[in-house]
Amino acid sequence: MRRYGDVGTVKAALKTLLLGPDFEAALTAVEQRFTDGVHLERVPDAQIATAELTGLRPPFPYVEMVAGVTSFRDGDQFEGAERADHVIALMWWADADDEETATKLVERYVLATRKALIGGLLAPLVPSFPVRIVKEELSPVTFRKEGTSRVWVKTKLIEIVVPTHDTEE
Repeated sequence: MRRYGDVGTVKAALKTLLLGPDFEAALTAVEQRFTDGVHLERVPDAQIATAELTGLRPPFPYVEMVAGVTSFRDGDQFEGAERADHVIALMWWADADDEETATKLVERYVLATRKALIGGLLAPLVPSFPVRIVKEELSPVTFRKEGTSRVWVKTKLIEIVVPTHDTEE
């Protein structure tokens, strides 16, 4: 059976990772590191978007995965398999009653994501090499409409490169 390292398979593997025990352990480790009472909610399946969203989409927190560039490595093929590097941004969104808490939330979700991904393989879900973290970027504050319970929304992205290859099993 042939397994492919295409970007759709990579995004599905990332979603599985974010719903699984490795990410749960990373969230727990991050919560235990800080003692300021800021709680990281677990993100249900419905709040992991594998396509770009537009606008504010409560309920928070949620993460959207946006595929960027896929580069194919010419001349770097083995046994007829195709190798590719997929750039994917995971954008965490969180809301809070104040700016400081909203910032802490997105910072900590990204920290947990980094902990779950560093040096990690997404195998057996997708044939891949270790994930590389390229950058992190914190957004300016966004305000929600008045009359909602929480008015501060913050985002932070973590951009990763997932090197993949097709394989025969």
